[in-house]
Amino acid sequence: MDVTIGIDQAEVVFSNPTTIPELMSEFNKVWKIILECLSPNIRQSYFEATLHCEADGVKEFLNKAVQVPANASQAVRVPADAGEVHRGYSITSQQNSSLSARLSLDLSGSVKDGLYVVFAYFSMATMIDITAFSQLFNSILVSYRRLQAMGGVQLLERNADGTYSKRN
Repeated sequence: MDVTIGIDQAEVVFSNPTTIPELMSEFNKVWKIILECLSPNIRQSYFEATLHCEADGVKEFLNKAVQVPANASQAVRVPADAGEVHRGYSITSQQNSSLSARLSLDLSGSVKDGLYVVFAYFSMATMIDITAFSQLFNSILVSYRRLQAMGGVQLLERNADGTYSKRN
């Protein structure tokens, strides 16, 4: 009897990688083991990064970027007990039905006057080896940086020596 058991999902979570090269290195280590041991045929990939960033003028930036018409408050009823309501926005790049990237910007709930960023990347490209995964990670990084430019923000990335650089 031949039996095949499939894995529906594999998830790898990294918390606070120091630099993007470090993240890429750890990402490759984990997926290399999975790919070599299991030889899976991966049909879709989802990558998500959430960041709470120190930033200057976040509220002003978001209020300027997201214009709400004066009469919009009449159309949308905000309950009195809702607390402070603030603005945020999202930009999506949809290249086709099998590839999309999204960058969402909002006020941070954990960094005072900071920026909360969510970046998500979805691909239906088939991955069969570590080379394909490395190429995927490079595509993810390009999309992340490109969406920043489109969204009017520039997130500094930490270098190995602890300094920060603008990369988009």
